[in-house]
Amino acid sequence: MSDSTPPLSAVTEREVPSRSRAGNSLDLDKLFNPDSVAIIGASRDLGKSGGDFVKRVKERGYQGALYPINRRETEIMGLKTYPSILDVQGKVDLAVFCIPAAGVIEAMKECNKKGVKFAVVHTAGFREVGNPGLEAELLRVAREGGTRFVGPNCMGVFSNKPRLSLLGSAPEPDVTGEDVAFIAQSGTLCDNLIWQGQDRGLKVNYAISLGNESDLRFTDYLAYMADDPEIKMIGAYIEGIQDGRKFLDMVQKVNRRKPVAVWKAGRTAAGTRATLSHTGSIAGSHSINEAAFRQAGLMRASGIEGAIDQLAGLYTPFWPQGRRVGILVDTGGGAVSAADAFEIVGLEVTPLSQEVRQALRKGLESYIPPFAGISNPVDLVSPKDEDRIRLYDYCLDLMAPEVDSIVTITFQDLTDLNFLSALEQARDRLKKPIFMVPAMPQKFSEMIKVYTRRGIPAYHHVDRAARAIKGVVDYVRWRAG
Repeated sequence: MSDSTPPLSAVTEREVPSRSRAGNSLDLDKLFNPDSVAIIGASRDLGKSGGDFVKRVKERGYQGALYPINRRETEIMGLKTYPSILDVQGKVDLAVFCIPAAGVIEAMKECNKKGVKFAVVHTAGFREVGNPGLEAELLRVAREGGTRFVGPNCMGVFSNKPRLSLLGSAPEPDVTGEDVAFIAQSGTLCDNLIWQGQDRGLKVNYAISLGNESDLRFTDYLAYMADDPEIKMIGAYIEGIQDGRKFLDMVQKVNRRKPVAVWKAGRTAAGTRATLSHTGSIAGSHSINEAAFRQAGLMRASGIEGAIDQLAGLYTPFWPQGRRVGILVDTGGGAVSAADAFEIVGLEVTPLSQEVRQALRKGLESYIPPFAGISNPVDLVSPKDEDRIRLYDYCLDLMAPEVDSIVTITFQDLTDLNFLSALEQARDRLKKPIFMVPAMPQKFSEMIKVYTRRGIPAYHHVDRAARAIKGVVDYVRWRAG
């Protein structure tokens, strides 16, 4: 982990008075929930970022006032345009810069004069291409005038409540979004975190693409999210870390309050070189980063699926308090692969007690053949659909006292919500987490989302479930320590 970064100037480290919240974080409310947005460099041409931003903000149903800024046009996409942000009659909470790098200093001065609280500097051409002087000047001007900014070289904000999305291909805000926030040092991967997160059942409240982090930095967003009572968990994609000590101190404090799942890129020499050219950050040593993240208790993933899977695992109202896993399957083949998957990642699939095995054998003797395994995993050997809920209830009640979590692998038609309700009732009755792996996941992608949102985290494959549960278990143990 590196405490250094390609130099801007001494102004980068200057203390700036912050807008404080109850939890001592910067008040970023008007960044994530602006009442008005100005697009500086708005265009009729959808091939230009200024046209694309106006189109996506308008079409995705942004709830506030939208002001296109263009010196030559009078109207863009049915919206009145303004030659300068200073010509807008109302207040502007957020300005988005879609202009060449040579124009950003003057645009920032106008934002200062207008009293704009926040800006997203989408414009590239700064430190990431060997031009730190221009970035330092942008920072100096912004701080003198009091406008805080995201970037430069970034996509910016996705926010559910005002239905605002500046991200290129992110889905429309989800009306159910409320409890997950994402921070990413990549606009593309921020898009993907939102897409895949919503597809998996995560309720995404807001997300931010950071860019070069000249002004507002990762730790500022993290602290804000920690103080937001609606946010229950945070996911992050990180390439490089600008201030290692401050970062570690912050994430450890936040992680005690809310789980943070991190995908850290730049693990190889090639990835490190790409990081420097992408955002101008230094990736640092992978081994040092990994050790520091482990010490801070972060839920660590090696890819986007892993990070989302771990967050999905937190959707159960009862987190696993230990490593013991009980496995309940419809067929023996699933039992073998599942037992391997959980043991490989460091979880425990230990035999159930003789007393429980005897009770299982007695209660199931009319439904399963004598050779069926019941020691853990428990194999129901293709139960009839009409018997499955009754058999699951019987088995779960006996297994639960001897394990910390239960995983079911089933051929059940997941669109039968009676089955989902039965699992919810068992979970709440036993106060143990129940995880789901459908034997035919390709048939039930939408239901995997439904199960997860209702507190039965569901996965496309048992290996992914195993890694996710291990991440949750490790986090619970770290926080308890």
